[in-house]
Order: sequence, then C-alpha cells, then structure tokens
Amino acid sequence: MILMLSNMYPSAKYPNYGVFVKNLYEAMAQELPMEQVVLNKHVNKWHKLRAYIAYFAKSFVHIMSRKTQIVFVSYASYNAFPTLLARALGRRPLIITNLHGSDVTTESSLAQHLNFLTAAILKHSDTVIVPSPSFKTMSEHKYGYSGAIVSPSGGVDTTYFKPQPAQKQPGVINLGYISRVDENKGWNVVLGAVRDLMQDNAAPKVHLTLVGSGTADAECAQMIKDYGLSDVVTRIAMLPQAELLGQYNKLDVLAFPGAGTATGESLGLVGLEAMACGVPVIGADYGGIATYVEEGQNGYLFDRKPGDDSSSASLAAKIRKFAGLDADARAAMAQNARATALRYDAKKVNAELVAKLKAKYGELLQ
Repeated sequence: MILMLSNMYPSAKYPNYGVFVKNLYEAMAQELPMEQVVLNKHVNKWHKLRAYIAYFAKSFVHIMSRKTQIVFVSYASYNAFPTLLARALGRRPLIITNLHGSDVTTESSLAQHLNFLTAAILKHSDTVIVPSPSFKTMSEHKYGYSGAIVSPSGGVDTTYFKPQPAQKQPGVINLGYISRVDENKGWNVVLGAVRDLMQDNAAPKVHLTLVGSGTADAECAQMIKDYGLSDVVTRIAMLPQAELLGQYNKLDVLAFPGAGTATGESLGLVGLEAMACGVPVIGADYGGIATYVEEGQNGYLFDRKPGDDSSSASLAAKIRKFAGLDADARAAMAQNARATALRYDAKKVNAELVAKLKAKYGELLQ
C-alpha cells in the first residue's frame, strides 16, 4: 500500500489549497492501493500548531504500520520529520518524494530553517518527482541527486477546462489575473501594467478581472484606489477550482506573473487552465511558466524581475502587442493555447506517472 502524506489539502473553506494534491491522489487511487493522511489549512497559529502535532502523530502511526510499503511525500520538508523518525526506529518503507516549489526556493525564513529536512529525505528517497524540466534541473543542482521523474502536478482536466461561450466586455481587452493576493505573487505588477496603459492615451483600453484573495488584500485594494483603477478592475474573491471555468472564458488574455522568487513557479497550473479554455497567457519569462508559454504562438513572455515593480512596463508592452493582433491572429493563438494544454491533460499525465510507478513498484504492491 502507498501512503500519501500532504500538509496541504483542500477543504470546504479553502477549496483551492493544495487542490492539485487531491487531484493527483484521486487519479493514483484509481490504479494503485492508496491511503492518505492530510492536513487542511488553518489560519490561527494555535489551531495550526495543534493540527500539525495531530497530523505528525497520525502520519507516524501510519508509516509504522506494516501494510505501508511506500510513503508518498508531498511537500518534502514538512513531511520529512515523521518519515525520517520512523526510519530511525527501524521502519523503512520506500519513499517517493514529490517536490514542489517551496521545497526548493526556500524564500521564507521557515522554509530556510527546514531545508535540511528536505535534503535529508531526498537522500533516502527511492524516487523523486518534480513538476517541470526547469524545476528538475534546479532541484537536482541544489540537492545533488539525479534521475527525477517529471510529472506536471496532476495536470489539467481539459474535459472541464475548455472554451465556452461567455459574455465579454466589448471594446476592451479583457485581461485576467487568477491567483493568490499574497506577497511575491505579482498582482501588484499586473496593477502597475494596467495603470501604465491607463496613462497612455494611445494604449488599448483594458478591463482587469482580478480573482483571488490573500494576506495582501488590503494592500491590493489600496493600490487600486491610489492608481485610480476602481472603474477598470473587478475584484472577485478566490473561487473553488470548479467555479473558475466561467472566469477564464470571460478573458481575452491572462496575465500570469507567477511567484516572484529567484526560481519562479515550479510549473504554474493556472496558466495551463487558462490555455485549456483557449485563453493565451502573458507569463513570466523564467521558471515553469516559460516551459510552456511560446512567444507569439500561445501567448507572450514578459521580463519578470523578482521583487522589482518595473516588470509592469514589460507586461504592459506585451498587452499592447496582444491588442494589436487581428481577429485571425488571436483565434490562431487561442487554438495554439488549447493545443498546449492538451499536452498536460490530467488523464494523460497521471496515466504516464502511474505507469512508471507500476513498472517500478508493481510487484511490491500486488
């Protein structure tokens, strides 16, 4: 039996928190014997502390069970403790580690302090899974291992995320931002680009739909007011993944600055969801986003400098470029975007991952 451990898992209150982990688990459970121990999001620090203690204890008990043959770790540093403790006490199931962005970027002080746990569990891992080729190169260089499997975080459900008729605001470029409103996520870069376009009389008219919420909600609202964008920005709180389809289809193009860290997004599923709906993406020119956005084909890449708001000028320039396309060119770009997303179809990529795991561990799991 494979035991999946994840300290990031969606709930009714936070439906998008780790939804890709849930999607991957459900896909694997259809083909492989699976159990899971997961943790939902807690905001209050004392509730979070108690939840983590209970989570670690339950994880440890399940790892120590003889029926657990393989531990599938999603988020290395947080799940290394119970896994490595079990190994120290003589219980040694095989370990599959699925690395995510924060396992490698370690931008926060907590991630930096826990980084030694990531290095330790990778040392004992039988298989390492990463979401993109760029992240594979980056993580292997940092931690000194080799041979990671590339599997794009559960992929995209292209039977759900697909082009549909939608009412769009006429006479404007319907621009979207769909992500958390947190530090380093680039919402401020997008607002800066819209401000630049508003101040240029020759620039195309733009309406921004900003879907998301987070720790910087108040700062975002103040920036919209200070920039004089209240009439051209529609804010919507973060929606469950199942309700994003309509929002994507209202867009002409998605602005996807991604994580403003030194390494960027490890993949960037939001961009692929938009592409699955036939929406081109103007994305950051590094990290996982740059592995699937093809300049002038399915979108554009703009110069995203981590921690530098001057990226807004580059984003605004690419919005102008998109606005200058005629109807035929936009339609071709939308078709190319959809074709790109189909390469990341959830059934396809998960079947490929399961096949690799079966080939490697099939006899053990029978």
